[in-house]
Amino acid sequence: MKNSEPLENYMATITDFVNSHRQESDRIKKNQMFWKASAYVTLSCWPKMERRASFWTSEGFIFHLADVSIPLLERQCALFREKNPKSSRPDKSLYLSLLRSADEIKAAISVIRGCKEGLQGNNVDNLFDALRRANDAEATDYDANAPVYNRNTCVEFQRLLVTLLLGHGH
Repeated sequence: MKNSEPLENYMATITDFVNSHRQESDRIKKNQMFWKASAYVTLSCWPKMERRASFWTSEGFIFHLADVSIPLLERQCALFREKNPKSSRPDKSLYLSLLRSADEIKAAISVIRGCKEGLQGNNVDNLFDALRRANDAEATDYDANAPVYNRNTCVEFQRLLVTLLLGHGH
């Protein structure tokens, strides 16, 4: 946060938000507060995040992340699920944000896939189906304790992550 507000001011703003958010009872206002705070955090942290993502060591890490084999990814997901069998806190705001951007995300994955062979396909239908079920409280085929990140979606999550990392500055 160089050349900006002191860290104390930033922390005071975040603390004020958390306290106000806890006290607010209106769900719509809480949701609005959340998105405003998210924008504030993103705008405050973006320059540092971009510097880190653009650094040569980060680019090497992203390159290797894109080359992870699908069988290895699926094995690691299975191990993760053994240790973490259910989601402790589903992030419905994130799910909704991803769902609203589904067409743009799918297009970006197609473009990045054309540039980076390691992504091994651009289908993310399982991921978006899981997000829709998790976001729909009335879905009859959704187990509230079932994680969205699972064996059926782990490869697609990896595609999404790599796409976001590779495409952040392009």
